[in-house]
Amino acid sequence: MSDELYERWLSDYQTRREGLQQAVMKAGQQMLKIDAATGLEGNWCTAEARRYAQTLRAEFEHPFCLVLWSRQFDEKFFLKITEDQEVDLEKARALLTWKAENFMPRIGRLTARLDQAGYYTMLLWPGCRPDPPPQPLCIEVPEHEMPPDGVSPAREMNMWFYVFTAVIDLAQAIIVETNYSQVLFKELSTLRKRGLGGRILFFDINDELYRDQDDRRWSLVSVGEAVELAAAQPIREKD
Repeated sequence: MSDELYERWLSDYQTRREGLQQAVMKAGQQMLKIDAATGLEGNWCTAEARRYAQTLRAEFEHPFCLVLWSRQFDEKFFLKITEDQEVDLEKARALLTWKAENFMPRIGRLTARLDQAGYYTMLLWPGCRPDPPPQPLCIEVPEHEMPPDGVSPAREMNMWFYVFTAVIDLAQAIIVETNYSQVLFKELSTLRKRGLGGRILFFDINDELYRDQDDRRWSLVSVGEAVELAAAQPIREKD
């Protein structure tokens, strides 16, 4: 893709994506309103709030994939989880550092292919944290927000939590590039407990998507097929 063609695509993509951002924020605010009305502190969504997002998913106007991507190589965590294995640390360090340094071209290719297949790419970022991923990939979310007028008690609630929870339930698929991040490994565990393991696709160094539940793999050319399969997986919550 030439620079001129890329700039035209990027401008069009940003314009189209504004509707997605507004719809996602609206869903998070509605979930916050549902839970604020019950007096919940905002540390965990009620079943009613999650059902709202799950029902909305079937008719959501802006199909998208949530992308969870660690841009930094966490070497300390890598050494911890591979301590019982024979690992060429220098080779691993070079590979995983390369992955971190090539974040933009890699996620750019993923975004373009997802767009061709009819899906937006979404990364979320807490507004209070520095160094967010660049636009148009990222939606920055305020960490705290007051509930809507008329909802009692009137106190700040964790808006980031509600938008992130809404996005998890609204996404057609959840695409993960872990790069050995401890935070992201914990998030994967949470997603599986919420019954969303079937909707997770991993993005590897060869620009291929795969599932950890079977041996199926897809190149970026077939990303639409991979997302369609993941999107069809039911929720299977674990105790």
